[in-house]
Order: sequence, then structure tokens, then C-alpha cells
Amino acid sequence: MLTEHITTVAGRYAGKIHSWDVVNEAVQITDGREDGLRDSPWLKLLGPEYIEIAFRTARTTDAKALLTYNDYGIEGEDEASGKKRAAVLVLVQGLKAKGLVDAVGVQSHISAGTAYGAGLRGFLKTVSGMGYRYS
Repeated sequence: MLTEHITTVAGRYAGKIHSWDVVNEAVQITDGREDGLRDSPWLKLLGPEYIEIAFRTARTTDAKALLTYNDYGIEGEDEASGKKRAAVLVLVQGLKAKGLVDAVGVQSHISAGTAYGAGLRGFLKTVSGMGYRYS
């Protein structure tokens, strides 16, 4: 079902789309897993490999598009954001090493009066140093 959905949607628009958000919000520290992954239906059905399966399928289906991993809750300076940034970095480093992901999306809920500082800047510097694009 996972690969069928990706091949159907990405196949319909192959060569016409700049980038795909292939896996979104796969990290949820409060779910209590050592790897930080969200206790999602895909994780329960396929294990952590679902992420690689999704990216490999997207790459095969639309080889020209940039493939993106996207997550939220990494922009703050609190402990929870720091832990999530660390888990996301481990995930995207592994995906980058396998040539599966081209970009990292930072989904932010920025509010007036909230400070965003060293943690987010450090994350973006690390991501860019790995050769990733971020948006």
C-alpha cells in the first residue's frame, strides 16, 4: 500500500514537481523509542525500514525531483526541541549516507516574541555541512 501510493502520486507528476516531501514528521521523542521515531502505523507495520522504502520508491518513481525529509518542533531552545533536533540529525545522516534524501525541511511554527537561536542555527549549519538543502 505504501509503495503503491507513492508510485501512483509521484508517477502522475513525475518530471513536473520540483521536490517531494516523502516522509514527514517521523520523529516523536515522547513516544519513548530509543531511535526517537514516532510510533506510527507505518512503523508498526513495516518497522523503521518504512522510511527507506518510501524514499527508495520515490527516487525510482521520480528521479528528477528533490526528495525531502520534513519535521517540526526543532526550532525552539528548550530541551525537547534539542532532543528532537538530535534524533532528526541521526535520521537524516543515515539517509544521506545511503543517497536517499536531498533536502531537509524545517516546518516551523514561529511566533512573535519567541526566541530562536543557537539550537536552530546549529542544526541548520550541520545540515548544510552535510550537503543537504533545507527549506
